[in-house]
Amino acid sequence: MTAAPDRYNEMGNDMKKILIYGDSNTYGFDPRDGSFGRYDAKYRWPDILAARYGNDFQLSVDGLNGRQIPATPFGQGTVDKWIRVESPIDMFVFMLGSNDLLCMANPDPNGVAWRADRFVRHLYGTKKNNLHPKQILMIAPPAMALHDTPYYRRYDTTNGKLSQALFEVAEENDIRFMDAAAWEIPMAYDNVHFSELGHEVFAEIVAQQLFEPWLAEMRQAGQ
Repeated sequence: MTAAPDRYNEMGNDMKKILIYGDSNTYGFDPRDGSFGRYDAKYRWPDILAARYGNDFQLSVDGLNGRQIPATPFGQGTVDKWIRVESPIDMFVFMLGSNDLLCMANPDPNGVAWRADRFVRHLYGTKKNNLHPKQILMIAPPAMALHDTPYYRRYDTTNGKLSQALFEVAEENDIRFMDAAAWEIPMAYDNVHFSELGHEVFAEIVAQQLFEPWLAEMRQAGQ
């Protein structure tokens, strides 16, 4: 059962509301001791951003270990319900795809992109969600460098094919896109999950590419 999303800050009149939806790298999974625990909040990228931009943005975060791109009416409906509970929102951000690939006997980036395309079209095509494509940001997941592990070698994504397939989905649907695979995020020993430093680096890049430009626009509009 999905845990309740993490919510940060009370909504102010001028605050922008952002929903962040993802897998273990959004949850803040700590792979080091096998307990399925989380890093401390100060090392989780959504919490880092919430602490830094709490006066201007309200973040509601739903990260879940093992999550794949919703591909069933039930899964998509769960997201719809969350969107409507939080409505009105300014942006829906999601970073998924790694688990979809890892669960395939024959890994196919285009198959992952097909699921992403269906999900994106559902998000903005469902009238009650009240989402415009430009209010959706898809982040391609960080590269999984698994080429040195014989069994998992076929799941290696350092060739950029997964990111390219997801970029094409974003371009076709006219939604926002970022490619975390190009950011050289420091990873934990398994090369699948962020390290503590990786969360900090990821948060800083998202801050510079999304939050800072958006904040500058807000300040300029308020002048």
